[in-house]
Amino acid sequence: MSSKTIKNMPTIVVKHTENKRKRQRPRSIIHEFGLNISAHGLPGIARGKTIHNRVFWSISFIGFATIMIYFVAEAILAYFGYPTQFNLDVVSK
Repeated sequence: MSSKTIKNMPTIVVKHTENKRKRQRPRSIIHEFGLNISAHGLPGIARGKTIHNRVFWSISFIGFATIMIYFVAEAILAYFGYPTQFNLDVVSK
């Protein structure tokens, strides 16, 4: 090889690095979860820039979740409390 060929040859440097995952803080994990969840209201809490906005979305989410739980419980109780009719005829000889 000539010296001209060696000068134009690319240099490859291999670095041995460990796969260290950067540990995320719990708050950032919760924030990402809140932004990406499909439940309505929770992304509004996570996106909120002011405390007033977060309080509004928190109260709205808790209020509507409570109403939903109430109606689901009422529907389940109505289903299991469905009145049945039982006829018993006693015939004596």
